Amino acid sequence: MFGRKGVTRVESIENEERGEVESEGFSLEELGSAYAIAIEQASGDARSLNESVSDAVKIEPSDLSDEPTLEEMLEAPIATETDGVPVTPETILEAMLFLGTSNNRPIAVDTLRELFRGITVAELDEAVDALNRLYRAHDRAMTIVRDSGGYRLELVPELHVVRDRFYGKVKETQLTQSAIDCLSLVAYQPGSTREELERQWNQPAASMLSTLVRKGLLKIERRPVQNGLEEQSHYYTTDRFLEIVGLESLADLPLSEDI
Repeated sequence: MFGRKGVTRVESIENEERGEVESEGFSLEELGSAYAIAIEQASGDARSLNESVSDAVKIEPSDLSDEPTLEEMLEAPIATETDGVPVTPETILEAMLFLGTSNNRPIAVDTLRELFRGITVAELDEAVDALNRLYRAHDRAMTIVRDSGGYRLELVPELHVVRDRFYGKVKETQLTQSAIDCLSLVAYQPGSTREELERQWNQPAASMLSTLVRKGLLKIERRPVQNGLEEQSHYYTTDRFLEIVGLESLADLPLSEDI
């Protein structure tokens, strides 16, 4: 999974077994370092390019105007309508984790603290530990884990076989260094074309871009060129990429001087 050091070669997509879901692994530090090295080799001026890129990175928020916020869902019930379920920090936390997020990502610790209005990190951790002790004592199928700066509710390891049968076996792999290099250039320069990437990377990029698109880490947006008769492909990272590296948006990517 992501965050592990070391790079191994990724098996060819054409050779993947049917029904398997591939999970790529690479760390945020590797991504930032790969970008800094590529830019330094191409122009010798990574700092100025980072500043120009940061102005260009814009993540449009999803239109969730019709959906209630997590806080609204939390405050909707009143104590007299809980059918005897005690309203405690533990039960409220359990309900929030059960609801989860719309993109299936962990609920950030800061978000949980805001909803609890004044709870400390230590108190939050204590509530999580209390729930996990209760789950273990009653042989529950779920457990609460900390992941990417937040908490999520997931199956206990002993029942991962059920998940694998339901969704298909998860095969853990790691991206090659070339894939990380190419991915880093797109992540720091969203909307880049193949020609722009090849000038900076100093090698052909078509095959690697195609592979990253098939893996769901990059997506293509086609725009007409100046004459309006032809279209040019522009590459962007996907939500799956953000989930793997554990970021809320591309704005959270480290700058080269921070690596």
